[in-house]
Amino acid sequence: MAQPTQIEQVIINLTINAKNALTSVSHHNKKITISTYTEDNYCVIEVKDNGPGIPPDQIENVFDPFFTTKFTQDGMGLGLTITQNIVKEFDGRLIAGNNSDGGACFKVLFPASK
Repeated sequence: MAQPTQIEQVIINLTINAKNALTSVSHHNKKITISTYTEDNYCVIEVKDNGPGIPPDQIENVFDPFFTTKFTQDGMGLGLTITQNIVKEFDGRLIAGNNSDGGACFKVLFPASK
């Protein structure tokens, strides 16, 4: 069982990252989608945006401490590291990827309670 405040922190961190990604696109149809569902004995929280996505050469580093793609001083590159640590505390997984139609997708998988 996870602590509600920690789950809130996971969703807040992923949503803030999605919002920040959308500041770098010029289209007016900016969108963040948060979904929940079950999949293969996991409870899934999915946060998607239609921003620029994660460059393929950087996707494996997004969870590294102090790694950031931001060009300003907004953030220290710790949000995804903290998020991943919270998810791991509850035997979960955090997966970073890109949507087929553009933008990033972060999937949080928590083992379903028995």
